[in-house]
Amino acid sequence: MRQLYIFILALVLSCSATLSAQKATNAPKPKLAVVICVDGLQSEHLTLMWDNFSDKGFKRIASQGRYFPNVMCNYIAAGSTADYASLMTGTVPFYHGITGDKIYDDNESAVVSIVHDNEYESINGKVAASADHLQAMTVADALKAASPQSKVFSIALTPECGVMLGGHTANASVWIDTKGKLATSNYYGSLPHWASKMNNGLFTSYMQSEWKPMYAINTYRYAPHTKKGFDGVFYRPQNKGTMEERIKAFRQTPYCNTMIKDLAIGALREERLGTGSQTDMLCIQFTAAVVGHSMGEFNSAEREDLYLKLDTDLELLLNAIDQQVGLANTVIMLTGTQADTYSSETLEQLRISAGTFQGERAMLLLNGYLMSIHGDGRWVSGFHARHITLNKTYIEAKGLSMARLREETAEFMSEFDGVASAYTADQILRATGGDDDLLALLRNSYYKRRSGDVVFTLLPGWCVRDENGEQVGYQGTAPHPIPVYFAGMGMESAKYDGNVNITALAPTLCALMQIPQPNAARSQRIQW
Repeated sequence: MRQLYIFILALVLSCSATLSAQKATNAPKPKLAVVICVDGLQSEHLTLMWDNFSDKGFKRIASQGRYFPNVMCNYIAAGSTADYASLMTGTVPFYHGITGDKIYDDNESAVVSIVHDNEYESINGKVAASADHLQAMTVADALKAASPQSKVFSIALTPECGVMLGGHTANASVWIDTKGKLATSNYYGSLPHWASKMNNGLFTSYMQSEWKPMYAINTYRYAPHTKKGFDGVFYRPQNKGTMEERIKAFRQTPYCNTMIKDLAIGALREERLGTGSQTDMLCIQFTAAVVGHSMGEFNSAEREDLYLKLDTDLELLLNAIDQQVGLANTVIMLTGTQADTYSSETLEQLRISAGTFQGERAMLLLNGYLMSIHGDGRWVSGFHARHITLNKTYIEAKGLSMARLREETAEFMSEFDGVASAYTADQILRATGGDDDLLALLRNSYYKRRSGDVVFTLLPGWCVRDENGEQVGYQGTAPHPIPVYFAGMGMESAKYDGNVNITALAPTLCALMQIPQPNAARSQRIQW
């Protein structure tokens, strides 16, 4: 299926690619495109840390790039996977089909990864992943269609994000699996040598590194998160607990970023990216998350230190790119993801309304309510991320109206503490408003084959957590702007304070690469 997909893309777009790439510009094509994504990166974080950065990391990108601090997502925030899918396809979940990191799968009666695919096998990991649920082309796919000899690699923290960055046609996509190894799926072939060799001891070395501050602790703006208990170490790896728990913690330390950086440099060198006649592409995911912290909050020495270490990692990565390819021959896009500004815990400490929606308890009550109306039975199939799936087979067997059951469910859910509103799939799909209309945002966030029969929204400060206590999605429905830099290729430094839609980023990157934009992109490129 993957080979057929690549062939069709190349066939359909080959003529368009040739014409578009040669038209309206005499500028040389970049030899390399690098997409750098930092989970939780916020404009406010960069402002706070700016004077502490060296001139060779974040500031080097800023010195030769266009900065957009207010990129807006015109859908309800649902996690990094949906953000990266929107970023790389130039469209919204309604069209690209990625509604979150995980979904409730009615066929399996379980919550599964959005990239889970039984037709493929995992290599070193737990998730057999593919891009078949991604319904639109990515920038990487557009590059492959225009230039089949181009090489594309993605390196990510999770399989979900690795697939979104690599798209359907990447030469390889590598991620950190919860089994404690670098992994991939046979959808992309085999694990590259530069990743495989890191599994032989180096991965464990990164995981077992103690996290100590770069500088004297009294020079940091904020106190350590542990405060009175601080003993000179921000984080000590634990050998107890499950490997999944240990990987979760590792993904929120600077040593995870350092490993990703080393992998990226390994891919750059071993694959000789940017050294041929075609444009190659490298997509990388870092993190600004810190163990025990809300993603968007900046209130600890740990967060400061993580940014300082990430700045150093970016410096080393940029040096490697400059040495092999030249930044003047490279186009770079650096971006963050959506994140809550305050955690529920912080809001509660400030005596501001906040809380956790108890999904499992709510579904039991909902099923009981529907039983009181329609009789005994399992009326509710499942729940995940504010999406409720009703038991369609049972409802149809009883000869009842699905529309009626949806309406009853939405009416009941609206009465719960923390719930702002609840809508049926029918209401959402009929929405026609603009990006400032809640129902229209829900429609943009909805995909008919993977979203629920009823979707509810939460009040500010409220969140949903899964069975492991992990927050799913974000609080409320407030917008979460993200920062974006476009740099390289001799660009001049400039800042644009106006709002930019996330769907404009893929067309802009494609224009800089001189290739056609992805097939579902909904915006024109940013003009400057």
